[in-house]
Amino acid sequence: MDLDAIRRVERIYRDRLRSEPCDTLSRVRLAWCLFALSLHEAGRESAYAALRSQQLPDAANLEEASFLLPEVAATSLLDDCLRQTYAAIHLSQSRREQQDAAELQALVRLVSGEAPLARAENWAKEILTAIVSDIGEDQHSPWDRSSFEDSEIPYEITLLDYSD
Repeated sequence: MDLDAIRRVERIYRDRLRSEPCDTLSRVRLAWCLFALSLHEAGRESAYAALRSQQLPDAANLEEASFLLPEVAATSLLDDCLRQTYAAIHLSQSRREQQDAAELQALVRLVSGEAPLARAENWAKEILTAIVSDIGEDQHSPWDRSSFEDSEIPYEITLLDYSD
């Protein structure tokens, strides 16, 4: 796996989403990058934990294995991946993009179980509930962005940045 290439592509998609947050195709592709990175980091976490669990004769051996320490927690990457899939499913008008995001969620379910999906689904429900609540209370049309100052526009999909 070429991690540097995946990280470069991740940055490209994050940059694109900063300028075009409704680009759901980029959001799905970012989710796939995050999934690949989360698998890699989970492997590093497991390898390091296995080394630590062995009663190593000296700490120098453990220090030599510090390259196995994850750069970002695998669960953080996986959670971000799933947030991107839920956002794409709810925002996209493309059946193909929705299907791709749902397939990625199914793969996560096979690899990691229900807990990560439950966290991401709760996040999506909280965001959608808040948006619907604000729409009901707000006298502005939810689609008329010109009626808000940029700083007042709520609920932009958060983009986490794991790069240096």
